[in-house]
Amino acid sequence: MEFERAPNGEVLDLKLDLPAKTFDWTAGADSVVVIDESTKVWQVATRIPLKAICETQPKHGTKWRINLYRHDRTEKAFLAFSPTLSGSFHTPDWFGWLEFVQAEK
Repeated sequence: MEFERAPNGEVLDLKLDLPAKTFDWTAGADSVVVIDESTKVWQVATRIPLKAICETQPKHGTKWRINLYRHDRTEKAFLAFSPTLSGSFHTPDWFGWLEFVQAEK
């Protein structure tokens, strides 16, 4: 799955099973964009429902591959949480890990 957010509030959710891409799918996520014009910095917060990603709640110790990107074509800035080093963002073997843990009470 891919979740894209832009400073203008534009949103794109899609499912990928390359080379197939499903553009008519949506995760039903909530997103908020905040732009600080004085510093030319923008932030986005997104809440993606777990049920959009999996049918059952992940258990303690479950690991998923994940990557986060900043893709700014205007400034030619391409940053990644875990660089794929392949010329493509769609290289899951190079993604980082998200591990679910039991919340402390």
